[in-house]
Amino acid sequence: MTREEFARRQQEWTSPALSSLVRSCIGRYLGALRLLQIRGEPAAVLEHARREGGLDLGPLLPFWNAVCDRYRSERYDAQGELFGDEGKARLDAWNRFVYHELFPALCREDEIVRNVLRAEALLPSRSPRGAAEALVRYAEDMVLPEGLPLRDPANPDD
Repeated sequence: MTREEFARRQQEWTSPALSSLVRSCIGRYLGALRLLQIRGEPAAVLEHARREGGLDLGPLLPFWNAVCDRYRSERYDAQGELFGDEGKARLDAWNRFVYHELFPALCREDEIVRNVLRAEALLPSRSPRGAAEALVRYAEDMVLPEGLPLRDPANPDD
């Protein structure tokens, strides 16, 4: 699998991956609201979004593209092409990275959770676009997680 083929495959994951991230952020935020026994409009908006789905993931596309670019530049090994098609192994590694390393790490960061929800207009914000831009900056500057536990022992709801 060439770098270009891998990039196309990453883009095929856009909608399911970003939907999963948004659902995880909603779950984390709702868990905090329950812990604090806060009810009202923010909880109702998030509950509705969790039930109904159908969000416009467009504001998160630049963030996703930054993540994909970083992964290809730091983790894609072109030498694998020399030894035959290892496409399934590459995609399995990408899957593990996204769902078992990256998203759990992102959902442990309060500001990331808030910015994902702000970018999706699920939390009040003066600038949903600014929240989306902050996510891109974070993706460009973060250390890519590696080998994190599947669950955070401090937060069993992860």
